[in-house]
Amino acid sequence: MHLAANPAHTPSQANAAVLAAATPNLVGDARTTPNLLLHTGSAPVVPPGAGCPAATNGTDVPIPDRGAATSPITITGCTSTPTDAAKITVDIVHTWRGDLVLDLIAPDGSPYRLKSANVDDSADNVKTTYTLNLAAESPNGTWTLRAQDLYGGDWGHINAWTLDL
Repeated sequence: MHLAANPAHTPSQANAAVLAAATPNLVGDARTTPNLLLHTGSAPVVPPGAGCPAATNGTDVPIPDRGAATSPITITGCTSTPTDAAKITVDIVHTWRGDLVLDLIAPDGSPYRLKSANVDDSADNVKTTYTLNLAAESPNGTWTLRAQDLYGGDWGHINAWTLDL
């Protein structure tokens, strides 16, 4: 294709031009080969997740005893779909994390379970990163972290959370 558009180029010029036009670091398992993706169309190559910077909600939201709390993040202007390895980082302060059920609610209302309750987990706090396949979702809209306390006698709050599509 390059030589058709540039018939006077030598083989080394054609090779250099093709390599220069390739997009680096998009091949998932390049092993020992160059990690370059050849682009043959007219539209620019947009790497997965490009146009979707990570977003954080750092507003404290109380989680009522035997109740639920929600914390939204609104995404706008994303030009690519979410990845199959989106990262949801949560920082929840709670006196018995086993009481909690955590869900990520997509803009279309689809729930994604992050954490189930576990009455045997008496440790404090949930400070971790979950990975989800969100490739089927539209990135733009309001994403919501929902924390439900299923049992009585403990309290906490959503301290912050980050969505990296």
